[in-house]
Amino acid sequence: MVQQLAILVSSHDAYSDLWRPYFAAFHRNSADRPFPVYLRSNFKSFPDPLVKPIQVGGATAWPESMRLALDRISEEFVLLLLRACFINRFGLKSGTYA
Repeated sequence: MVQQLAILVSSHDAYSDLWRPYFAAFHRNSADRPFPVYLRSNFKSFPDPLVKPIQVGGATAWPESMRLALDRISEEFVLLLLRACFINRFGLKSGTYA
């Protein structure tokens, strides 16, 4: 069965230095989330088995790179998170989605 919701973290290779602290905070505050997590980047990937890379290559326009990323996600709904918005103490907990 296909999951209904995926989480897509939108980023760019130039910001890869933020990925380690970003995903540390993300995992700490959403440890029991039941949804797959994708990271949109250009060419780089992040070494985390809980994060699925989506590399869009040299796509420079944001709409084009988002379309390429969304085409590779099979879930019906996508929660878009931006790399600069860290998940804080409120987190993403299971059982709180309607």
